[in-house]
Amino acid sequence: MRGVKKKKHKRTGSGLTMQRTKDRKDKRPREKSSQRPRERRDVMFRLLILLALFSMAFYGISAKGTWLRHVEVSGAVIYTDDEIIALAGLDELDGLWTIAVPVETICESLEKIPLIERAEILYSGINSFKIKVTERRGVAAVNRGGFRLVFDRTGVLIDIMRPEEFCPVPEVSGVPPGLLKFGGKPLCMQGDAWRLPENSAPPGIMETQFDRLIQLRYFLDRYTPDRDGFLDLIFMDEEGNLTVEYQDCPPVLLGEFDSPEIQVRRLIAALNDEFLMNTERTRDIDLSSVLFPCYHVNDAYLTRDEQRLIDQLDEERETDERAESDGEAESVEGDSWEDADNDESGIIGERIFDLG
Repeated sequence: MRGVKKKKHKRTGSGLTMQRTKDRKDKRPREKSSQRPRERRDVMFRLLILLALFSMAFYGISAKGTWLRHVEVSGAVIYTDDEIIALAGLDELDGLWTIAVPVETICESLEKIPLIERAEILYSGINSFKIKVTERRGVAAVNRGGFRLVFDRTGVLIDIMRPEEFCPVPEVSGVPPGLLKFGGKPLCMQGDAWRLPENSAPPGIMETQFDRLIQLRYFLDRYTPDRDGFLDLIFMDEEGNLTVEYQDCPPVLLGEFDSPEIQVRRLIAALNDEFLMNTERTRDIDLSSVLFPCYHVNDAYLTRDEQRLIDQLDEERETDERAESDGEAESVEGDSWEDADNDESGIIGERIFDLG
């Protein structure tokens, strides 16, 4: 018998198309059903977060957990801690949230106080923080009519002391009060009552010399602390030249004080030299010139060689003066010798070149 062949059914193109369309319809509901649980989970998660935040806020308000309870102060010397807290407006802490404290506003208000140079607030906990202040400290005072105008290291006027009050800082002499600063500007720029004397150097030069005077005061306080109690005064003349006077010591001339490191080293060396500090012999010590430091002595202590040198210099000076009067002398650049008093003379001491 011949085998019977089975008929093979061929899939037509329309059949395949119907099958693919059916598969697509089966997949679409599956994709939608898988996305809906995800969206629901995301919404629920967000609701839980909002609920947790709301619960925390409600608990903090009801339990007062975020209210400010403690304020610590550091760096205050002139003011007490309670005074700083009161100046910051935080002496009443009831009902005040820690996160609601206007930190920047408080710092700005504290820095407007003359004796406070800088203020900073640091959070130390959820209901406490620390106020760190840097106070202005006086370095010297200007005497005006018996009242001492105390200024700090930046030249800012920080206090006015009455004549009967004890002044804890040394006084400076010859400094026009108009050089002191208040509100960020020198007083001489804020009113005619504080203007500089007419015979003084220009304001720019005087301000520079005043800054150098403060720098000198800083150096003396740092490098000669054992002599701070013996400092009589720091003098600034109308041209801005500086002079330092200690008790039982001849005055030390520093001039413009434009080479502070060298001049301070020589000043310290001179203070430690008993020979130079003999007030009976030495009239003053001139350190204003870095190249030509010298000291002046009284006539009674001049040696023969020193007297011979002085006589020679006097003769040369007289010769130059006669030549100038005749119109024959040429101009010579350099420092000129000033006339000495009747009982005092100036010399160049060799040992002063070894100072510092």
